Amino acid sequence: MSAPDLYGLIAYNFGIKRVALRLHELLEGNSIYGLLYEKHIASVMKEYAVKPRDVRIEVTNACNAKCVFCYHRYMKRKLGYMNWNLYKKVIDECVELGVGHLSLHNFGEPLLDPLFLSRVVYAKLRNIERVSTNTNGLLLHKDLAGRLIGAGLDIITISIDAATKATFERIKELDYETVERNVKSLVKLKNERGVKTPTVIVSFIECEENKVERKQFVKKWKNIADRILVSSSHNWGGRIGLTTTIRKAIPCRLLWTDFVVDWNGNVPLCCADVEEQIVLGNVKESSVRQIRAGEILKDIRKIHLEGKLDDIETCKSCNVSNIWWLF
Repeated sequence: MSAPDLYGLIAYNFGIKRVALRLHELLEGNSIYGLLYEKHIASVMKEYAVKPRDVRIEVTNACNAKCVFCYHRYMKRKLGYMNWNLYKKVIDECVELGVGHLSLHNFGEPLLDPLFLSRVVYAKLRNIERVSTNTNGLLLHKDLAGRLIGAGLDIITISIDAATKATFERIKELDYETVERNVKSLVKLKNERGVKTPTVIVSFIECEENKVERKQFVKKWKNIADRILVSSSHNWGGRIGLTTTIRKAIPCRLLWTDFVVDWNGNVPLCCADVEEQIVLGNVKESSVRQIRAGEILKDIRKIHLEGKLDDIETCKSCNVSNIWWLF
């Protein structure tokens, strides 16, 4: 089984994912397992020392939803949209580095961006292998869905997070019928055109307010969407919800595999650093390659390698999943 197939098997199967995570926890104390795991981590670190596996571009941090599990309602950062020329610069530098995976979203609703469609077109013209986005689906009307199919968007994840209208509208403050209609319309358009992309993923972030609807959600969408993603809410680097976490102090893979560019050009530590507490650089002033090879990131990686996560405010209480096996 190839790495992408294995990733899909585990990431999009809630039962298998839970078993895999539990098995990992049970085996962590085994010396042979530990050596194999450390060897794998070292190989991933080497592969993505400079070239990230995934680049996430925040085309905007504005949002039209108020999800109960999201930090956005507390965010102090200025709202804005990424300048077109800055966007092109980042894409061109990613192409030079050989980055194959681009996510056009971070901490906002990307379909609010009036240039979103053009951004997809440009990334695909530059031959980015996989261009994806994550949306709440409210603005994914039929006309835009058709244009996104034509633009070559590879993956679209729609965060629905509920199986019923009452729960959906309580935890997201959006119109349920509109979102449901938009997702079904996108799937219908794909089928009518006989195309495989974009892969349509419906997402369910499990929290206290919706956990009783998880099975109902899966049953509802399993014959409609291409994939169903069920995951757990996290604490945004210790900012909301849980303030502490119990885990082995291993380096966070996000410092190697991922690279985030906010709408203003700032490169935060990771996707959980929503207030830009640690800025690795700014792509207006430096290249992606320079920031990846910069001293700030080197120093933070060193702190993680030494197991001193408590020295970094954003990292010490973070409970974002940190399993390296699928990368």
